[in-house]
Amino acid sequence: SLSIDSSLTNVMKAKYHRRDDKLRGRQLVAARTISKNELIFCERPLCSLQSLDNLGVFVCRCCRSFCGNAALNLQLLSGEISRQQVSTSETSLVVPCRQGCGEVFCSKECENNFWPSHSLLCTGLIDENDEDHPLLQWKRHAVENNEIFLLVGDVISGILANPRLQEKVEDFTMVPWWDVVTLSSPTNPMESSEASALKASCKRLCEESADLLRQAVSSKNVSDEVVTPLFVSQIIGSFEQNSMGIRSRHPLCRHILENTDFRHANLDSIIKCLERVGFIGNEDDNSDS
Repeated sequence: SLSIDSSLTNVMKAKYHRRDDKLRGRQLVAARTISKNELIFCERPLCSLQSLDNLGVFVCRCCRSFCGNAALNLQLLSGEISRQQVSTSETSLVVPCRQGCGEVFCSKECENNFWPSHSLLCTGLIDENDEDHPLLQWKRHAVENNEIFLLVGDVISGILANPRLQEKVEDFTMVPWWDVVTLSSPTNPMESSEASALKASCKRLCEESADLLRQAVSSKNVSDEVVTPLFVSQIIGSFEQNSMGIRSRHPLCRHILENTDFRHANLDSIIKCLERVGFIGNEDDNSDS
């Protein structure tokens, strides 16, 4: 579900109420005195993205909880296995995408819940050598230019699978990306020529991404009316103004730092991880500096 956690909603509402103000916009106002460190609001994110720089750990594509055990994640980090290999193996530690695209889930329930929207963007049945396939081109465009387009794809596929989601998305501030990024401030003034170039670049990227995504979903027998450069830009603009970055320490850290037996049993994999990130193993560098 993408809605606020219903088990806590009623309890939370007793602590605040909504108020609309022409000057300050929508607000949540305390309905009573709230103690320090008291939980006052709880909701699920409307959408989320595991950064491309952090794909070395298994995270559920649906609920974003960590998947698998420490040993399995260490194998992934060390390069001993790939996400696709795990997805096609007989393992109960993670639940693979049913079409083997490389996405993983913590449970079959999460895989089922995410499938209606994921099915529109799943690459599991596409020949990896089919470089002209619009879905592969769209994903490559996002990876090469800005991973935020992958998150836009999640939002749009979610709307195509469940049109009622569009109302929730449009409830956010929907200023186009090219306008958000060119806003000047007293501390960060922007020359008109610089702003014009940046706006043109953002528009071009949105047009390219929307065109490829529209081609990709057009074969799925769904309406592609929402796949427009403007809507893509508005979604990104809402991300720029409403998103939050979340970092969480992986359980693998605890196993490596605190479990001596685990370190000894997986020493080779740990060394491979250190070699991959360049901490050790640079035999070409013989200098003492």
